[in-house]
Amino acid sequence: SHCKIFSADADVRLARRIRRDTVDKGRDIGAVLDQYSKFVKPAFDDFILPTKKYADIIIPRGGDNHVAIDLIVQHIRTKLGQNDLCKIYPNLYVIQSTFQIRGMHTLIRDSLTTKHDFVFYSDRLIRLVVEHGLGHLPFTEKQVITPTG
Repeated sequence: SHCKIFSADADVRLARRIRRDTVDKGRDIGAVLDQYSKFVKPAFDDFILPTKKYADIIIPRGGDNHVAIDLIVQHIRTKLGQNDLCKIYPNLYVIQSTFQIRGMHTLIRDSLTTKHDFVFYSDRLIRLVVEHGLGHLPFTEKQVITPTG
């Protein structure tokens, strides 16, 4: 189960934008406010704010809401503490660990592996992943008659 979080304090967003654009980009504060009121705020209202209704958690006061942040951290720690991710995510399928797969992982992660070998083993591993994934797609059997000759 995914947890969708919505946190968007308008004052914090504007303050961060002003600080970033004036300090990092050297822009005039008037130009920053003009751009914000003409483009940024209307775009937020049209595209971001409507997604609030899909949120599982809405955090009032954003990062200053320590109770909400602590609850989210505890939720994440609980999820990470569960060993069987397939129980958490029913659409997650894990490929059985074999000597071949562990060997390819070892070679791919080795900083001394050549580019050629990295590409070769990555390609081989991704083929196994795709093949495994395709095996979980719904299908119906069909009989195909091909011309002989």
